[in-house]
Amino acid sequence: MARYDWYNSGDMAVSGVRRRVRELFVVGLAVVLPLLVTYLLLRFLFEALDGLLDPMIQGILGRRIPGLGFLATVAIIFLIGALTTNIIGRKLVAVTEDLLLHIPLVKNVYAASKQLFDAFTLPGRGAFRQVVMLEYPRSGLYALGFITATQAGGFQDLVGERTVNVFIPTAPNPTSGFFLVVPEKSVIPVPISVEEALKLIVSGGLIIPPALQARREG
Repeated sequence: MARYDWYNSGDMAVSGVRRRVRELFVVGLAVVLPLLVTYLLLRFLFEALDGLLDPMIQGILGRRIPGLGFLATVAIIFLIGALTTNIIGRKLVAVTEDLLLHIPLVKNVYAASKQLFDAFTLPGRGAFRQVVMLEYPRSGLYALGFITATQAGGFQDLVGERTVNVFIPTAPNPTSGFFLVVPEKSVIPVPISVEEALKLIVSGGLIIPPALQARREG
């Protein structure tokens, strides 16, 4: 009997060690993975930007200088940003956009990418106007979404009541999702910014905005 208990306690000790090792590995993985993803993303962006002007710089200098293409590309981006803040620059951008929007296939890609970029980088002026919750995909389950437009006609006339356009992004990739036309009374305003909502979605619900944390703790 004593021998059986000894083996039993030994198995429990081994099981506890395994569980502890697994917990430590998961904790370490939670720390390392975000750092690794950040590093790989920054490395990809650096190499992509560095490679844009690298051939031209090599042709001028006769040799490759790592990082110079990146600095030159960043400088040009800042210069374009500075130029577009004045009237002449804005007119040039408008003319260029008008030209691109008249080229078949190019206009579709450019228009879609610009709208998507504006929606995620210019929350105040972008497509996402307000963060809301609504019951989706069934009653009792709530999804986070963004109001993209309010309807004064069109869908409203078909439904018979005031409606809003809502985009429900998927997690962790908010660039895809679902478009819904819902009655305005069915949406619940959420007191957080578009940026906070995007962080919440990308993190899979791990990064809770301070406003919602205060409500939960209260």
